[in-house]
Amino acid sequence: MKSWLINYSDTLHSQQATTELSLMCLGNAVSHVINTSVPAAQREAVARSFSQALTDAVSQRRN
Repeated sequence: MKSWLINYSDTLHSQQATTELSLMCLGNAVSHVINTSVPAAQREAVARSFSQALTDAVSQRRN
């Protein structure tokens, strides 16, 4: 998975994709993983948890 993510990032960078396009593509990938790997009854909770984790990650102060 790590190599896929690095390849994905490198491709977006080499194509000079905008931040918005990069985030949209990543969001589509995350949605696909949730929709294909998580039972339907748990998808909304997993998406909420992921959203909170993302919010927490970008909100942390960097030293």
